[in-house]
Amino acid sequence: MMVPVPVPLEEAEVRLRRALVLLALFVLGCAVVAAGAALGLGAVWQDVHEWVFSRVTGDQLGG
Repeated sequence: MMVPVPVPLEEAEVRLRRALVLLALFVLGCAVVAAGAALGLGAVWQDVHEWVFSRVTGDQLGG
């Protein structure tokens, strides 16, 4: 059985602040990766859409 050990308030605050900073950096990193993926997929989708649309309409300039 684990017995809780009292932690000085300053040390607890430092640990909490560090945990919150790491969490914020993780969330920010995920947002940056998601934005990059969205931009990349958007560009690919635009190219695919133009290619398919040119084939459907019979316009061979898109090719």
